Amino acid sequence: MIKNLFNLVLNEMLKIYKRKSTWMMYLFLVVFIAGGAILAINTQSSYSENWKVELEEENKTLVQEIEEFSGMPGMQTIRDVNQESIMTNQFYLENDMKPMNYGAWQFVLDNADMLIIVSLFSIIIGATIISDEYKWGTIKLLMVRPYSRSTILAVKYLAILIFTFFTLLFMQLASFITGAFLLGIEGINPEIVAFRNGDVGQLNAIKMIISNYSYNLIPLIMMATLAFTISTIFKNSTIAISLAIVLMLSGNMIVTFFADQSFTKYLLFAHTDLQQYQNNSMLLEDTSLSFSITILIIYYVIFLISSFIVFNRKDIIVNE
Repeated sequence: MIKNLFNLVLNEMLKIYKRKSTWMMYLFLVVFIAGGAILAINTQSSYSENWKVELEEENKTLVQEIEEFSGMPGMQTIRDVNQESIMTNQFYLENDMKPMNYGAWQFVLDNADMLIIVSLFSIIIGATIISDEYKWGTIKLLMVRPYSRSTILAVKYLAILIFTFFTLLFMQLASFITGAFLLGIEGINPEIVAFRNGDVGQLNAIKMIISNYSYNLIPLIMMATLAFTISTIFKNSTIAISLAIVLMLSGNMIVTFFADQSFTKYLLFAHTDLQQYQNNSMLLEDTSLSFSITILIIYYVIFLISSFIVFNRKDIIVNE
């Protein structure tokens, strides 16, 4: 049974990676990563022997920017970033540490914030893996195989999860290789000075990478599952992709807009970023880590149960 399930999942993965669109996604990801590395070369600071003076001058510039942006709407994020940079620079000065040159490890870490692209790819695969079977008329061929509908759907969903995980690993590997080639490597296992939990300190680069990517894997899985559910219910990839992307991009704005409403704490997108509790930057005040995990589990179960109920009960009608 386990061997048969493994073979089914493997065949489904082969179907995903036989798609030309899948390889176009990976090519786009490589180009995007290379572009980010080239941008980093031109924007990241490199300090000389007079690094203390350079840091002090940099802090003065950052303070001036904060004062200029003070009171201006929509500039709070820039002010916060500048304040973090000032605290980081001050940490170097107080501890007599010359800033480490920006390299591959830091590049991989920073790219964790760009996993929205991987999420987009997972949404596309999740939205098309079932609807395309109806579109191509191959859904009837699946039904005559000696497997239940639940098994068929479970195999396709497992393939989506594996694709998401593989793509995340690919992004990490491609980021490190590109960063090593264009930016250099800071060491085998460097300590990076970073801002976290409202303070600045030295943190292990590899542990930070594992932590940040693990946290970001949660919204990837939730969005892929949502797209999979919508596609299974409506048998339409366009609806699934469009709706999932709109919700992904506007989720935080919706939570922020309705932040003063009691129902907001039950919205999915108020809880997909569990790292908010580690960084003490909660979207809503009356939530906790355990509450967010509970809400995520409830939504996840609802998505999957809905998919299996609809897929098992609906008549198989091929889309014309």
